[in-house]
Amino acid sequence: MATLYGMVQSAFTGPGWKRGLIFGLGMGIIFSLMAAGWSGVFNLPEKIWVVWSLESFVYYLPGGAALGWVVGKLGS
Repeated sequence: MATLYGMVQSAFTGPGWKRGLIFGLGMGIIFSLMAAGWSGVFNLPEKIWVVWSLESFVYYLPGGAALGWVVGKLGS
């Protein structure tokens, strides 16, 4: 995740935490779309896929904000 953020961080504006938060939002959306695709392959209840999709935002939003803040502090 940090390597990918390092490649795209210049595309976002604002302070480091905000750039990381936007990146985390994008990662959460990507994971949710992947989970939607997997739901057609694996025969699991739909509730599991919804929970896993929402759970990705719980992980990626604060993780992305923390990553952006750290990169902003160390990269300056």
